[in-house]
Amino acid sequence: VPSEGKSEVISNIAVSFAMLDKKVLVVDCDLRKPKVHRNFGLTRGQGVSDVVLSKGTLDYKKVVQKFKYNKVELDILSAGSKISNPSELINSSYFGNLMKQLKQDYDLVLVDCPPISNMTDGVLVSKLADGTVYVIESAKTDYQVIQSSIEELKDNKLFMLGAILTKVDVKKEKKLYGYKYDYYYSNYNK
Repeated sequence: VPSEGKSEVISNIAVSFAMLDKKVLVVDCDLRKPKVHRNFGLTRGQGVSDVVLSKGTLDYKKVVQKFKYNKVELDILSAGSKISNPSELINSSYFGNLMKQLKQDYDLVLVDCPPISNMTDGVLVSKLADGTVYVIESAKTDYQVIQSSIEELKDNKLFMLGAILTKVDVKKEKKLYGYKYDYYYSNYNK
């Protein structure tokens, strides 16, 4: 569902792999409400939609933006220009060709998608990906929404790498389970 932290998770994963000297690209395929460019302090500018709509005349390398901080360096392909039919664009052969090219050119391509429960875009992108990670907000997302979204991925025979639980209330969890850990760690410094 919206606001679970998908864009933040993917941005952090990208930085982590870039710190390991991997050649990383983050692609913003949330063409309705893109956020990745903002996470890195970049502009939306030209991006995925412009490359795909050009039908091969605009090389993605010309619109990729570089993010550099200290010794961390990675590439960002923003969502690009606003369009009225994101699902149609993502389902096009030109988008498929773009994804194939990106896989060849990078060690790791991370793709941010809109919520699977709301749009088909995420499922369409997942069909082209090597794996999918499902991001779920703790104590907010309804179990039935999670279950139906996972079933949709399974029905489409998509490889699910796992799930990431975001926005966990650590204080609440510590109250429920903390006594065990306090007991264990209380002897740690002795």
